[in-house]
Amino acid sequence: MELCTKEVLVMEFLKGRKLLDGIQDHFEAIAADKGVTIDFLKQEQEQKDKEREAQGLDIETGPSSLQLRLYGLSLGAKRLVRRIGRVSYDYTLGFVAPMKWTLREDEKHQLLNLPEILKLIMDVHGYEIFVDGSFNGDPHPGNIMLLEDGRVGLIDYGQVKHISQEHRVHLAKLIVALAGGSRGDIIEVLTKDMRIRTTNMDPYFLEKQARLMIDNDDRFVTEGMNAQLFLEHLHTIDRIEYIPDEYVMAFRCSLLLRGFSYLLHYKFSHAKSWESVAKQVIHDVEVEKANTAPATA
Repeated sequence: MELCTKEVLVMEFLKGRKLLDGIQDHFEAIAADKGVTIDFLKQEQEQKDKEREAQGLDIETGPSSLQLRLYGLSLGAKRLVRRIGRVSYDYTLGFVAPMKWTLREDEKHQLLNLPEILKLIMDVHGYEIFVDGSFNGDPHPGNIMLLEDGRVGLIDYGQVKHISQEHRVHLAKLIVALAGGSRGDIIEVLTKDMRIRTTNMDPYFLEKQARLMIDNDDRFVTEGMNAQLFLEHLHTIDRIEYIPDEYVMAFRCSLLLRGFSYLLHYKFSHAKSWESVAKQVIHDVEVEKANTAPATA
């Protein structure tokens, strides 16, 4: 950063690979362990998804963080046993009949703890929005890297959005209302604080739109429909007339993060996930205002 000037931008080279490449490698490892191709895994999952959709059910959630850790240990144990067998052979019969070992297909790939990575990405962007007030409005997977040192790298901040403290507090209030408040609480924040307007100001429409924009779009929220059909249904009830520009990129950020997680069969409620940081921001601003308020006699 100290090398940058108004005329010259100097960027740091991040050693690692794209998250998309890591995900491909992850599923290659699973496919190899099962003795099938990655295309077979994909077709099998697509068939399951179609069957569940026909029944009005949500996607089947992927393995938990703990399950993937245990699976990783299982794969590691298998590889260790094979390595021990090879070394034992090399230092016994190998002196008489040496063999050239080649890696099995499953040993060429690396398993990822996808739910942990997705949660970290979600938490980081929540912190950027509510605490920093500056965030990437285009956090698609091509802008996320897996670094060699184990960290997640965020690149290409070409669509950075700066959001004022006032608007951050309004968003934080919406998150808190979505996480644990009533429909009335949600509507009050939307209409009084955020000044969002719809044609009919329908309470049902307002609550559902809030959830779709910055919380969750699973089948419970969409009442068994896919997101597109549910949106079409909502538009028969009411339509948004005005949303202040200050909130649009935050909504977009949430939609992109949730969409990517959903494709990998993980569902997150951003309201539940960001509730803690949202409450902290509201509290800190209230304390700041109290400390700077003029003393009264």
